[in-house]
Amino acid sequence: MDLLNSMTVFVRVVGCENFTTAADQLGISTTMVSNHIRGLEEGSCQDTADSLS
Repeated sequence: MDLLNSMTVFVRVVGCENFTTAADQLGISTTMVSNHIRGLEEGSCQDTADSLS
């Protein structure tokens, strides 16, 4: 997933405080919203693990 798109989704979710509303506003499914957020979470965990090694 593209980091910029994922961050855009994240910001919208934070603003809406709801995955479904964010998905509706972005014109994507709630599954795609979840995928974007999961990608950010996994990426940040990987970055943290890399910096510790």
